[in-house]
Amino acid sequence: MGQRLRHAAGIGWRSLPALGRWVRGIAWKIAAVAVVAVAAAAWWQSSRPREITVDVFADSAFRQHHANWQSVVQWRIQETNLIYQPAGVRWKVTAAENDSTDVLRGLDERRATLALNTTSQADVLVILTGLQDGRRTGSAVPFSRTALVVDCPDRPEQANANLLARQLARLFGAPEDAAAADTKDTRRAAFSPQTAHLIRQLREYPFAEGPGALEGAWDRRVLDALVRAGTGASANSVAHAHKIMAGALMDSGQWAAAILHEREALRADPKDAPARWDLAYALARDLRDDEAAAELRQALRLDPDNARTHRALAILLARASRFDQAVAEFSEVARLDPRNPEAYDDLGTAQVRAGNVQAGAREFEKALALDPSFGLAHANLAAVCYLHGDYRGAWREVRKARMSGAEPTPEFVANLRAKMPE
Repeated sequence: MGQRLRHAAGIGWRSLPALGRWVRGIAWKIAAVAVVAVAAAAWWQSSRPREITVDVFADSAFRQHHANWQSVVQWRIQETNLIYQPAGVRWKVTAAENDSTDVLRGLDERRATLALNTTSQADVLVILTGLQDGRRTGSAVPFSRTALVVDCPDRPEQANANLLARQLARLFGAPEDAAAADTKDTRRAAFSPQTAHLIRQLREYPFAEGPGALEGAWDRRVLDALVRAGTGASANSVAHAHKIMAGALMDSGQWAAAILHEREALRADPKDAPARWDLAYALARDLRDDEAAAELRQALRLDPDNARTHRALAILLARASRFDQAVAEFSEVARLDPRNPEAYDDLGTAQVRAGNVQAGAREFEKALALDPSFGLAHANLAAVCYLHGDYRGAWREVRKARMSGAEPTPEFVANLRAKMPE
């Protein structure tokens, strides 16, 4: 009976090994097809351009320079897309609006203010401004959501498109390519192979999250890409990569994460004095003043005549009420930068806080000898006059401070008025 059933099914016991080989052959082919399919999907994913949405904010100066400013924006974005083709990125304008940050001073402050925008759904927010700030051409921090680009109406439109492309590349941590940096060039810019490869590797970065994404899964991916891009281009590509990431995190106030990257940068290059300063700054902002002071002292061993480092250390010492040590550091600042009135004002303030009022007064007078309109020094000298009981002299310095745009504290003015009416 069993044999009849097996013959009826067309399968004999002897045919089973052959059937097994056939099934294994089919399985191998299915697996091969699956591998090819996965590889094809991965190739398609890696070769297709990533579309990054952009909301553009044009300030009044930009709009005044370009009557058809929205068409200008679209043309520049089109040119930018041609530049970004080798990097696999396509920019898409989703909104073009008026910018209101032009009431603020400074490119960085305006960009930082735009980063507070919570209504836009775009990946990246860009300010186009017609207001100049010295020779700066923009403001962009790697892995931030925002960028600001300065318009150059006296330059060719192609040069302005190149400039836009360069500032957007900074969002990927890219260096400023010489080919894209010339604001007079009428040729379409081209990224270096290293920069194009870096952008392609990081094109899926979630810019809408800003530098916050660096604390997650993107941390290692970004670091590896930056190290590869910096190999041969910087003296220490590992240190350079960590410094780029630390700078991005500091810009968004993520001090703890920034400190970790600064420490790794110094592990890779212990003799980098500017990196010591950056680490000290992050530590101080994270309210770790003792650690910050230790890093500044290390930096001074590497670069003992750096006035900025001496001043930073002096400020930390004064904040810790160690005024005698602060006086010593501020004295070094004045020695290294003798034409800077602020150096003498800082030293005078530290002297007064240390109990050396007369010595402090001499430093304020040195500051005013260099800059008679230095309002803060006038206000500090008014305080010295008050301490000496010279209320008439105090009022004289208060008036000079006000004329220079420095208003003494209401508490000081009230105390002075109680001693002698204005």
